[in-house]
Amino acid sequence: MGDSLFEGLGEARVTPRKGRDALLTQANLVTLARVALVPAFIVALLGETTGARWVAAVLWVVLSASDGLDGFLARKEGTTDAGAFLDPIADKILILAALVALAADERAPLPAVVVIMARELAISAFRSIAAARGVAVRATLLAKAKTASQMLAVFLALVLVGSGSRGWVDASMWFAAALSVVSGADYMWRAGRYFAGNQP
Repeated sequence: MGDSLFEGLGEARVTPRKGRDALLTQANLVTLARVALVPAFIVALLGETTGARWVAAVLWVVLSASDGLDGFLARKEGTTDAGAFLDPIADKILILAALVALAADERAPLPAVVVIMARELAISAFRSIAAARGVAVRATLLAKAKTASQMLAVFLALVLVGSGSRGWVDASMWFAAALSVVSGADYMWRAGRYFAGNQP
């Protein structure tokens, strides 16, 4: 019994030009650059001036858009094991760093942030366990929608300032939290089916 969400490590749908175990592909370099920009983004986010916060918003748009760029490059070059591992980890670093900073600055509802963090850490642990068993876990459409909702929620928290806008920010955060829970449950359900049907 199979599931297209899962595949054995090293089983590429497109053969990478530099080999399945390559690290320094264009896609992976973009992913690493995204992570390297996180400290600058956090400094701007926590800045007290309007200018600093708009710099944070612009950086966030760049970081969010570059997620699509590394995906495009990966499809063009061929996927690698390193890319399959690094890309979702980079997304989680970006999202969690932004959410923690926003919650600390009281610009995002802490309970929603905790729900999102718990989901992301749980799925990261699941990916690590699956990788140890020689299985790569691909992102589902639901998971991609979840990531998009989180990125939008962070963007709204960055640009909507003032008590009259807080309701929109909170609503977007809770929507992202709900979608995070649903997509996480979907992963677990699929995983149960996959591993139950692939016992040695």
